[in-house]
Amino acid sequence: LGPIVGIIGSIQAMEGIKVALHKKQVISGKLLLVDGMIGRYNTVKLRKRSKTCAVCGENPTIDIDSLIDYNQFCGLPSHDLSEDGNKNDLDDENNILCTDFYEYTNNQEESDFILLDVRQPIQYDICSLNRSWNIPLQKLDQSIDKIKDKQKDNPDLPIFVICRRGIDSVTATKKLINDYQFNNVKNILGGLQSWSKEVDSNVPIY
Repeated sequence: LGPIVGIIGSIQAMEGIKVALHKKQVISGKLLLVDGMIGRYNTVKLRKRSKTCAVCGENPTIDIDSLIDYNQFCGLPSHDLSEDGNKNDLDDENNILCTDFYEYTNNQEESDFILLDVRQPIQYDICSLNRSWNIPLQKLDQSIDKIKDKQKDNPDLPIFVICRRGIDSVTATKKLINDYQFNNVKNILGGLQSWSKEVDSNVPIY
């Protein structure tokens, strides 16, 4: 529910005022649970750090560096990894800064390059770059012929790939290069978040 954000924000502001006024009745060391559907508020008291904890106690016996890889243990990629579980290990020639891409497009016609946005349509509807073409990562395999058709007159037509944070675009770039032997494919580093910070702040970060 959208309004719940405002409710929580107001509670946080109130707690900040209470802290500034040195009031004792603050939600410190507690977890506030808010159920907006039924209008219920619960507070759960949190345990303090144990001095004898094997990890964070005064005399830890477990070395954090020796702990297992959580992502590997769960068999799922981390939020900052591409879908195939790898960080961006593309060659430099297959990456481009969003600022460099911006400068490049200023001197090019729309037909001079392909800009693939591999986000989901619901994300694409929130914001998108001019001249971009939305092909969700999950549908990339089924859309290869469409991409090849755009390159039929120029097999070396540059393909730039963008997503929200430059993660799924790495997977898409690898797939285009390794699975379908496309030439001149570049991943836009940092995706739309970097674009918003470095090129156009009117592009929302979500």
